[in-house]
Amino acid sequence: RQMRRELMRCFDDIYILDLHGNNRKKETAPDGSKDENVFSIMQGVSINIFVKKKVLMDFNVSTDPKAPTIHHYDLFGSRKEKYAFLLEHSLSNVEWQTLNPQEPDLFFVPKDFGVQDEYKKGFRIDELMKVNSSGIKTQRDDASIFISEQERDTMQKDFKLLSVQELKQKYSFKDVRDWQIQTAKDDLIKNTILANRITYRPFDIRHVLYTGKTKGIQGYPRLDKMRHLISDNISFIIGPQGQAVGEMPWNIIFVSKNIVDTNIFYRGGGIVFPLYLYPSESELGFDTERKPNLDETIWRTIENWVQYGKAFKPLTSNERNGELGFDAEPEQPHFLTPEDIFDYIYGVLHSPAYRAKYKEFLKVDFPRIPYPKDKTAFEHFRFYGHQLRELHLMHSVPDLHVTFPEPGSMLVEKAEFSYRPDLAAVSASPSLSGAPCVSAADPSSLAPTLNVGIGSADSPSISPALNAGSGIVRINATQYFANVPREAWDFYIGGYQPARKWLKDRLGRTLSYDDITHYRRIIAILIETARLMREIDS
Repeated sequence: RQMRRELMRCFDDIYILDLHGNNRKKETAPDGSKDENVFSIMQGVSINIFVKKKVLMDFNVSTDPKAPTIHHYDLFGSRKEKYAFLLEHSLSNVEWQTLNPQEPDLFFVPKDFGVQDEYKKGFRIDELMKVNSSGIKTQRDDASIFISEQERDTMQKDFKLLSVQELKQKYSFKDVRDWQIQTAKDDLIKNTILANRITYRPFDIRHVLYTGKTKGIQGYPRLDKMRHLISDNISFIIGPQGQAVGEMPWNIIFVSKNIVDTNIFYRGGGIVFPLYLYPSESELGFDTERKPNLDETIWRTIENWVQYGKAFKPLTSNERNGELGFDAEPEQPHFLTPEDIFDYIYGVLHSPAYRAKYKEFLKVDFPRIPYPKDKTAFEHFRFYGHQLRELHLMHSVPDLHVTFPEPGSMLVEKAEFSYRPDLAAVSASPSLSGAPCVSAADPSSLAPTLNVGIGSADSPSISPALNAGSGIVRINATQYFANVPREAWDFYIGGYQPARKWLKDRLGRTLSYDDITHYRRIIAILIETARLMREIDS
């Protein structure tokens, strides 16, 4: 924003022809068609022309009449179409849109700020939960974070028993500024492991070596904040800038009961907000109870809206008469629990209507949460937020209709979705997950009963519940997960598509029975999440 402010101070006219084509953000044209880069690069491209007629003095760039004019034009389409447009047009015949950049961000792109005043009436998440931090930055994930428990235990043993040179040879480790083999080795020998599990990516809970020592086995373990998640707790993970993960609808929100990796979201940046704060060792002599990480004023204001339908508690008769008196009511205990507040927020942030209405603001900063207008509104979002929280913590999982029918090596060689006509639904009826299930008079017309496990005689099996529009996710030439809805395969959380990401991170690995069950649970949770999000705004 400082660069934009300086450009507005120095120039009289600014022309921005945005050619888009940002492959990193997976940009598409407004109508959903393909948008190509004019060059063979990932980053989007624009043509910018800055016109200087006279020396400008300092002024309020968004309100002063001497402020420059910002001209903007969006050009989407194929590379060929963009070349043709540029050949046919000049500065004088482009249909420029005049922008009026507003403080504090001074955007040089069109923004809809019609609901800005309404949006700002809500509270920022970092105002409510003032203790927060980015996740753990290991500097070397493969030294302290592992898919299997056995790999973690082997690494811990090797660090204790092998020499620095032997560790270099076995694992190809190299010293960097904030992570060195000798200090990592010393850390594991001298210090206790404080946490064994980490939320590495959405639905990807891994094993970890975590001592909390800075520049030990991990570069920046951020123990001062992560210690609150070593004990019984939950936390939001929220991205401060939605545009960091691309042009898709805002989705950088998740929940964890473990310590959290800094790169839990696509391109990193997830900020962890623990619900409860535990006393430090120095505080244990004075306070042994955990405390809610909630601003008292905002908490009370939410309760006032729920109880009275307004931000402030009604005045007592003495207060209305201007009498101070000594009969003022003492502050009452909170009737909304910290979990109630947490669930309300989680429900609001999963509302598609909220994400669409405030999309411009969610792109650039932490979300603001609207106060509930009354008890009914609060209970509505709290109800859905609670269900979503339980789903995403994998405490509550719907019926598992995804199957894994074929025996084989279990080796993940690919992660590809495709439709299988022979697995298409014959007729549909509602299921618990909200997706249609097969019901047919002649079961022989369907695929046979499918094994859930690895195809052995001892593996539990269920009959197929084949959904219309579902397909298969193939992991190698002969094995696949069946009855996977396209909606689940494409679903985004934190800029990632968990159904794809989880498998791709296991390319070259052999899946266990527990892995297969876990993946089936992920798909069921994504289906149910999509259903609940549709219901939130119904």
